[in-house]
Amino acid sequence: CDPVYKLVNSAVQLDVPKKIVDDDLTWIFNQSENIVKYTGRLRVLGRFAGRVKFDEETHSLTLYSVQKNDSGLYQAEYSGVKKEIGATYQIHVLDPVSKPVFNISCLRSKNTSNVTFTCEAQELKITSDCYNDNCDIKKETITGHPFLFLSLYISNNLIICNHSNPVSWENTAVERKTKEQHCHSAEFPPDPEGPGIILPVIIIAIFLLAILLLVIFFWQKKRKTRDSVNTVYEAVDPVMKEENNAQSVEMSERPEHPGTLYCTVGKPAEAFSNDESTVRTANPGNKEMRRMRSEENRDDRNLCDIPDK
Repeated sequence: CDPVYKLVNSAVQLDVPKKIVDDDLTWIFNQSENIVKYTGRLRVLGRFAGRVKFDEETHSLTLYSVQKNDSGLYQAEYSGVKKEIGATYQIHVLDPVSKPVFNISCLRSKNTSNVTFTCEAQELKITSDCYNDNCDIKKETITGHPFLFLSLYISNNLIICNHSNPVSWENTAVERKTKEQHCHSAEFPPDPEGPGIILPVIIIAIFLLAILLLVIFFWQKKRKTRDSVNTVYEAVDPVMKEENNAQSVEMSERPEHPGTLYCTVGKPAEAFSNDESTVRTANPGNKEMRRMRSEENRDDRNLCDIPDK
C-alpha cells in the first residue's frame, strides 16, 4: 500500500476500492483494534468514538482531528465465506516543520577569503563553502527522521535553505552576492532592535546616578560632623559673668549723648530787703536759720546744674 501523510489535527478519508455488499465489514487499526463494525447496523468502537464517520453506501471511513498516535496501518476487512481485505492504508501523522536558520561566516587570509553558508533545522545541518566570486554552490539535500528534509540551493539569484516534510515546508533565503559582499554582510550584521539595547543602558544609568547621589549625601554628612567637632566653646567664669552684667547695666543707664539737665529745688525766695529790720519782719528768725537755708539752696543748685559736655 502507498503511505498517506497527514498533518496533525487534520482529517483523512479512507476509501474502499473493492466493495463487497453481502459481507460484514470491519475497519481495523494496526490489525488488532476495531474502529467500526458494520453488519447492516453500525457500531463505533474504542478510542475513535466521536472522531469517525462511516459511509454506509461506499463503506469509506473518515477520521477527524488525527494525532501522531493515530499513525499506523488501517484495513477494511470483509468477513463472509472467507475473509477478504477490501482496502489497506499506512497513515503517517506529522507535525509541521520549523523555520530553518541560515548563517553566513567569512574567513579571511592574506590573499584569499572564504564564505561559508550554514543551514540548520532541528537536528539537521548543511554546510557549503563559496570559493569563486559569484558564490555558485551545489544543491545539497539531507534526510532526517521522521520524514524530514533539509536542502541548500540557488534559485532566481537567491540562496535558499529549505526545511520540509511530506505535509509542510519552511525556508529562509538570502540574496546571492559576490564573495566580498557576503563577507561584508557577515562582518557587519544588522543592528539588533533598539529597546533591547536602550533598556539596559537606562537601567545602568539610573543605578550609577543613585550611587553618585549616595556618595554626595554621605560626603556632606561627614563634612558637617567634622565642622562640629572642630568648634571650641569657652567656659564663662561666674565672677566675670556678673561683672560683665553689671557693666552692661551701667552702660545702658548712661545715655549715648548726655544733655543739660536743669533742676529747681524749693520755693521761690520771698522778697526781702537787705536791712535787718525788713528781714526780721518778712522772715522772723535768727541769723543761723537764714544761713543754713542759704547753704542748702546753694547745694541744691550745684547738684541740679549739670553743664553740657
